[in-house]
Amino acid sequence: MNKDKIKRFFKWLYPGMNIKRWILLMIIGLIILLLGLMVILDFTRLGIIKRYIIDYIIIFMKGNYKFPIWLTRLIALLYMLLGIFLIVFGFSKLMNSLFTALLKEKRNEVVNIVHNYRFKSKVKKVVACGGGTGLSTILRGLKEYPFYPVAIVTVTDDGGSSGKLREELGIPPPGDLRNCIIALSESEEFLKDLFQYRFKEGETLQGHSIGNLIIAGSIKLKDSLIYGITKLEETLNLSGKVLPVSESIITLRGEFEDGEVALGETNIRNRGKKIKKISLEPFYAKPAFEVLYEIETSELIIIGPGSLYTSIIPPLLFPAVVESIKKSKAKKIYILNLMTEKGETDDFTASMHVQKIYEYTGENIFDYIIVNNGKIGEYYLDKYKKVGSYPVEVDEENLKKLGLKIIKDNLVAVENGYLRHNYLKIRDLLKDMLKWKK
Repeated sequence: MNKDKIKRFFKWLYPGMNIKRWILLMIIGLIILLLGLMVILDFTRLGIIKRYIIDYIIIFMKGNYKFPIWLTRLIALLYMLLGIFLIVFGFSKLMNSLFTALLKEKRNEVVNIVHNYRFKSKVKKVVACGGGTGLSTILRGLKEYPFYPVAIVTVTDDGGSSGKLREELGIPPPGDLRNCIIALSESEEFLKDLFQYRFKEGETLQGHSIGNLIIAGSIKLKDSLIYGITKLEETLNLSGKVLPVSESIITLRGEFEDGEVALGETNIRNRGKKIKKISLEPFYAKPAFEVLYEIETSELIIIGPGSLYTSIIPPLLFPAVVESIKKSKAKKIYILNLMTEKGETDDFTASMHVQKIYEYTGENIFDYIIVNNGKIGEYYLDKYKKVGSYPVEVDEENLKKLGLKIIKDNLVAVENGYLRHNYLKIRDLLKDMLKWKK
C-alpha cells in the first residue's frame, strides 16, 4: 500500500467527517443483534457462552436465572430489534453523509432521492397550463412525490425586463418561465432571491432580472428556447419540467366591447376595458411538439388559476393544444380564481369563467372544477375592492349543468400581502383525485 492510499484511508478518521460515528453505531447494533440471535437460535446448546449472554441481556434481573425460557427469548428478540434499528439508522445516516457530500447541493435526504428514483414509474405526470403568479404557485405544491409536474407556460408577456429582452434579442419573453423554474427548484428561497434580483444601475442592465438574463443566455447558447430551458433544468436539478407553449414570438391581440383593438398583453391589461375577444398574432404560430406530447401522456391536466384572457386562454388559442387535451385520458381540472379581475372578469361567476373558456375550445374540456369556500378577511376584501376586484361567486347549479364535478375547500392563503391559492391544499386535493375512478 503506497503512501497516497494510506493518507486517503486515514482521511476517513479525520474529526468532523461525519462518518466514524455512524460506522460505530452500526457495529454496536450488529453486536446487539448477534447477542439476541445467539440466545434464540441455540438457547440449549451454548453452554458457558449461553450463561454470559444471558447474564448480559438480563442484568436488570440481578442474577436471578430462574425465569421462564419464553421471557429470555422475548428479551433476546427485543435486543435483535434494537440491533436492527441501530444498523438501519446508522446506515441511513452514513449514506446521507456520503451522498450529500457527493451531490453538488445538499438537496434532499438521501432516502428522498433514492425513493423518487426507485419509484419513478409510479410518479404521476401532471400538466399545469397557464402563466403568471397562479401557475408558479400551483407548481410549488406539485414538486413532491407522487407528482412529476410539467408546466406549459404562456409566452405573451411584453412588459418590463421580459419585453425588453423580447424586443432586443428576438426571443420569447422569459418572465413566466423564470417564475416556474424558481417554483420547481429545491433551493427555492435562494434561487428566488437570485433570479428575481433586478439591477438598479447601469444603462444596459437596469431593470433586468438575473433570472431573465440567464434564461436569455441559455436560449442563445443552445440556439433553441426549449433546449436552452431543458439544459437549465438539468443544471438546476428541477423537480419537474418547464415548457413554453410555443417557440414562436407571439403577440396577444385584444378586442374590446367598444370596438377598440390593443396589441400586446401589457396594453390589453392597461386598458382596463371589458374584453370581447382575444387572439394571437401571427395566426399561423404553432405550439411546440413537446407540449402536445406531454399533454397527451399526462394523468392530470390543470388549467388555472390565473388571468382569464392573458394567462389561461392564450395556450388554448392553439387548436393543436385543445385537440391534445381532448385526446388525453387524463382528468382535466380547472382551478377557479379567488377574485375577479378588473377589465377581464368583472362580475364573472364561476360558470361564466368556464363558459368563456369553452367559447375558445369549442366544447367542454373539464371534468372537475376546484373552488374556494373559505372566508376572505375584511382587510383583503377592502384592499381588492379598491382595484375593482371581488370574490368570484360560485354558482354551483350552473356548474353542474356544464357537467362539472365541484371540489370545494378553503384555499385562501396570503403571501407578501396578496391573496394566493393555498398550494398545499391544492396538492392534497389532487392526491385524493388520483385515487378516484374517473
